[in-house]
Amino acid sequence: MQNVLGSYFCNEFKNFQFFYDDTIGECFPFLYKGCGGNGNNYKTISDCSKCKEQLEMEKNPECERGNYLLTMSTSEGFRPVLGRRCEHNFCPLGFDCVQGRYLAHCCGQLYDME
Repeated sequence: MQNVLGSYFCNEFKNFQFFYDDTIGECFPFLYKGCGGNGNNYKTISDCSKCKEQLEMEKNPECERGNYLLTMSTSEGFRPVLGRRCEHNFCPLGFDCVQGRYLAHCCGQLYDME
């Protein structure tokens, strides 16, 4: 997630807030300019840590009963196919995209090929 410091100064006070750096997997403080910004802007480290926990859960998604998760083979074993948003249309034919708060994954049904 990108850290946005706030796009402009306004009548609000500048203060330290926190953002989650998903490349490192940690929350960091920054001086918020008062207005603007994006959703990666937390008033407390505790709020930022909740985001981190949610993102970690979404990196290991599960599909509803009767469906299976689309995975791909990597050097570290099978990993789920993840995207940022379902609007990116990354799930192949036969799979539905399931949007989480931060990430999306693909779920499909097993078909009997007989």
